[in-house]
Amino acid sequence: MEVDPYAGRPIIGNLLCGMSGPAIRPIAQRKVAEVALAMRRGEIPNAPILAMGGITTGLDVARFIMLGASAVQIGSALIYGDADIFEEIEDELNEFMDVQGYDNLESMRGIALDSMEGLN
Repeated sequence: MEVDPYAGRPIIGNLLCGMSGPAIRPIAQRKVAEVALAMRRGEIPNAPILAMGGITTGLDVARFIMLGASAVQIGSALIYGDADIFEEIEDELNEFMDVQGYDNLESMRGIALDSMEGLN
């Protein structure tokens, strides 16, 4: 919950809202990894993983891709800027990939899971 001190009332009209923003990214990353690992082990059917939660930079996108995400949703970043943030995130991701030697998203998709095999 958040209160607008100038209006003297809650910002969200229904008073109830979920936690969002960068604070939930580590939780979201763990959940993406858990699902991706369960698919690798054959415990659940393979399906696209759509990641969301606290994504504000190109590096955040890379983190989720490395955990096996098929796509990411960017919402938190809009709190800090306007629609230009999408281009900034794309540029940062592309620069990271160039420097690290990734040719495309597929070349880094799921690589963080390799060191997590056997974990629950």
